[in-house]
Amino acid sequence: MTVLVKALAELPGVTGLEALRASRRVVELLTGARWHMMRQAREEGSSWSQIGTALGMTKQAAYDFYRRNLDQQDATAAPGTYDSDRSRAALGRNAGQ
Repeated sequence: MTVLVKALAELPGVTGLEALRASRRVVELLTGARWHMMRQAREEGSSWSQIGTALGMTKQAAYDFYRRNLDQQDATAAPGTYDSDRSRAALGRNAGQ
């Protein structure tokens, strides 16, 4: 964290508010990437317990995170922009694990 604070301090003209906006965008990108990596892990046979452990959370929290993101994609994505069936299949595969 100190490295990031120091790096930001060395950038000319970057305000705290601009840094916050940038950090929000980075978090959005990482969250989106996490969701896709979770789907990949499920397709490779990983259990929700394994995914939860990798993310430092319970298997239920990992499942709920994935499910919320899947529901959000279904509600907001333009038709044909992502494979809902593939994502739903990953949700249900070994759902009890």
